Amino acid sequence: MSEKMWDVTIKHAKTCVMGNKYYVFQGTNYRVFLNPICQLVKAEINGTTYPIQTLSSINRIWSDKLM
Repeated sequence: MSEKMWDVTIKHAKTCVMGNKYYVFQGTNYRVFLNPICQLVKAEINGTTYPIQTLSSINRIWSDKLM
């Protein structure tokens, strides 16, 4: 699929009702929670929960690399 088509698809997905289902990716000291279109919602690192709004850009890059 072309990059433009991906952009259109993601834009459309963001307009849909996603419900409250999350997907969890878990490692030894962390868990990341993703919404139905695989966007990071929150992270638990070493037992501390970080909503996406509180993660710094460095932590977001680290989280993206985990996925």
